[in-house]
Amino acid sequence: MVAGGFTMASSLELLIRDSSYDQLISAVTTCVLPAGANLIQITEGCVCLKVQVDSVSTLDVLWQLYRDGTLKARLQALFVTDEMRGLARGEEVEVIVTIDEHEYEKTRNKLASEAQGD
Repeated sequence: MVAGGFTMASSLELLIRDSSYDQLISAVTTCVLPAGANLIQITEGCVCLKVQVDSVSTLDVLWQLYRDGTLKARLQALFVTDEMRGLARGEEVEVIVTIDEHEYEKTRNKLASEAQGD
């Protein structure tokens, strides 16, 4: 399996204050990612979610969700809570999602090669 990542600008402390790490991973995996994709790591700072996919089709679905804005909308709905909006004191809180196209293509090629080798 191949893993790729995308970043989301926010503070991890705010995100997990009322949730456990495992609950956060479960929420992202079930509410945000397509079937066949698993969240395998979250790092602090600018939050980086490391996602593992098991097939080219899953990767393509994830890429399409990213390209059409659905991935951002799902992450926005999950992470931008009323508490976070309150802490922003009227400022807009926006999730920024980035998946590098070169990384997507490299991962897609590797998955396709692995599938042909089976």
